[in-house]
Amino acid sequence: MVRAALAAVVGCALLGSCSTLQPVEGSDVSVLPTGRARLYLRHDEPRSGPYAQVLGLATQGGDEGSVGSGEELRIGGQSLFGPADYDIDFDLRLLQVGIGGRIAAEKAFIDAELGAEVREGKLQVTAPGYDSLTKLDGGAFYFAAGVELPLAERWLAAFRFSGSIGGSDKPTVTQLDGGVRFRVGAGLELAAGLGYLELARTGAGDSDLSFSIFGPRLGLVWGW
Repeated sequence: MVRAALAAVVGCALLGSCSTLQPVEGSDVSVLPTGRARLYLRHDEPRSGPYAQVLGLATQGGDEGSVGSGEELRIGGQSLFGPADYDIDFDLRLLQVGIGGRIAAEKAFIDAELGAEVREGKLQVTAPGYDSLTKLDGGAFYFAAGVELPLAERWLAAFRFSGSIGGSDKPTVTQLDGGVRFRVGAGLELAAGLGYLELARTGAGDSDLSFSIFGPRLGLVWGW
């Protein structure tokens, strides 16, 4: 018993294996290009009722961080012990396919939808002598809600929230955006505004991961 305790103390001193596990957190300001296509299953005017939808998004960013003395980052079983500085490289491509419904209220339209979310990307942490890559590939279910407010004949304001539903060790993606859209014609609209996206993962025996992007959201919206 005494020998085991002594070995643990020596191991902590030599290897830092008893250091405090720290999360990896990063953020960036970057453009969030988005494309959305929606098919209404009932042709009311103004459009309302059930619909099927596909939404795609791609973004990337980077940040810097540090781990202090007695602290540890562990990603994919690879450990980085402090004190050390590290760089984060993040990119994500996301596709949502869902079904939902649109309700016409007195001065607004309210959307709600459920569907499947497919992701592809990476979160990479590098430091001198350390390089760890976390693949973000995989899928989850998501739910979303949105509000649209007509402003003029061809203008409207739009707000949308989206959150993924997955296991405790799977990355979750949260999106929030708002802006204006201009109807060009034939169901096509140009969208511009601000967006926020956050990816987070806890568990998996590694450091918690969190990365967020805030910036201009630009895209095309097609709905018929």
